Formats: sequence, C-alpha cells, structure tokens
Amino acid sequence: MDYMGHNPPRFHASYGEHNIFVSIRDSRVLAGSLPKSKERVLFRWAEEQRQELMARWEDAQQGRKTGPIDG
Repeated sequence: MDYMGHNPPRFHASYGEHNIFVSIRDSRVLAGSLPKSKERVLFRWAEEQRQELMARWEDAQQGRKTGPIDG
C-alpha cells in the first residue's frame, strides 16, 4: 500500500525490477509499469480485490499497519 498522505488511493506492485503504482478506484496507472501480460493479470486482480484494497487504504490513513493481499 502506498499511502504517504497522497490521493488518489493507490497501491504498489512489483515484478522483478518493475514497479507500478495503480489507482484503486479505476486501476489507472499512476507511475511505473509492468510487462503488459503482468499488467493485465494485476488489473484483473485489482478489480477482484477493490474492496479489500480500499479497506487497507483506510487502515493506512489511520496509521494502522497493512500487509500484502494474497492472490
């Protein structure tokens, strides 16, 4: 989770040397990139996990620890 007081709500993912920051609300790439095939998988996962991602974002805003989301 990439909170750091920034909006819009976002999460961070990495694959090898690639890093990406993605908007939780609409899966828009905010920074970085992944190989296209991995981006497609990530976007499907983000769609399925949107509610959990937003819950983690809210936890981060409150200063609570967040961890990785399986999947």
